[in-house]
Amino acid sequence: MSEAVKLAPPLQAAPATSAMPAGISASLLTAPLELEAIRAEWAALNASARAGCLFLGPEWLIPWWKHFGAGRSLQVIALREGPALVGLLPLFAERVRLGGVSVRRIAFLGDGATGCDYLDVLAAPGREAEVLDQSLRAILALP
Repeated sequence: MSEAVKLAPPLQAAPATSAMPAGISASLLTAPLELEAIRAEWAALNASARAGCLFLGPEWLIPWWKHFGAGRSLQVIALREGPALVGLLPLFAERVRLGGVSVRRIAFLGDGATGCDYLDVLAAPGREAEVLDQSLRAILALP
């Protein structure tokens, strides 16, 4: 189920002249069916985004999740301004051991031994800074 992500406060106070648009909201997608539900919007965003590429589209990442998602949890952050998808940060979470200590690792969908290249956040052209800022806030608010 999609759940609203409570955004953390800004990492650094921004100058008054560059205020963040109030209309961007983040939601957390945690189920494969939610990815399917935004497939067309996601593909359109991937096609228009400067960072867009084969490895960031639903045609690649949905099958990747089906094959390599076992033992991991989807943590895809969808950023919208009104009804429009203006950003997408395709992530997953997993438990790993570092130095004998179990830690939660957050990574891009497509990360790992499967060798996906160019993993990144997708943003509508000209909205990269806003989407990055909101994405970082949403990461800090992940459960």
